Amino acid sequence: DRDVTGVQTCALPISTPYKPGQWVAMDFSDELDMGYSHMRDEDPQSLNDDFVRTFTVSSPPAGVEDEPQKEFEVTLRRHGPVTGFLVSQSSKHELEVSLKGFGGDFEISTPAEGGIVPFIAGGVGITPLLGQLPSLDLNKLRLFWVLRMEDWGLVEDTFARYPGLAKSTTVYFTSKRREQLSAQQVKKVEEFKDQEIGRASCRERV
Repeated sequence: DRDVTGVQTCALPISTPYKPGQWVAMDFSDELDMGYSHMRDEDPQSLNDDFVRTFTVSSPPAGVEDEPQKEFEVTLRRHGPVTGFLVSQSSKHELEVSLKGFGGDFEISTPAEGGIVPFIAGGVGITPLLGQLPSLDLNKLRLFWVLRMEDWGLVEDTFARYPGLAKSTTVYFTSKRREQLSAQQVKKVEEFKDQEIGRASCRERV
């Protein structure tokens, strides 16, 4: 697993093939379901929760029929009981959850001749693109990526894993006010500007 400033990528074992751009549905009820309750004042959101969640697969498919995919990745932000449970798991311990299946057909393709493919993403909303990058011509891709300044680690991690993506990307960081940025955050914005990135800028959050 990789944890980058509040956003975590989890690798999960698998023996079922999937396609680029698909989502995966998983059932966490065996781990989190506490049974029926008429009321639950300490955690009202968990009432009537089936603990089935869908996540966009953020890793590209790999393997062939004779040697199928061995794992897949989901990139998520901690929000609620399921993602909180996932990010709290140690990579040293085996986790078993019920895989309900893969679905969706959000496939991105770049034109054979001429033209570009624009892609606009907010924060972890970049995940549908990540699972398809190896099959795309990055010279024909234009990524416009808006993130909170606190998520600069996700940008660093993504560009490190996919070096050719930076030059096709315009990054917009949002914050309350530029003068409220920490020295480290200001330094990161300047570092991104110095790299081969289409553009890096900081905007006040409105």
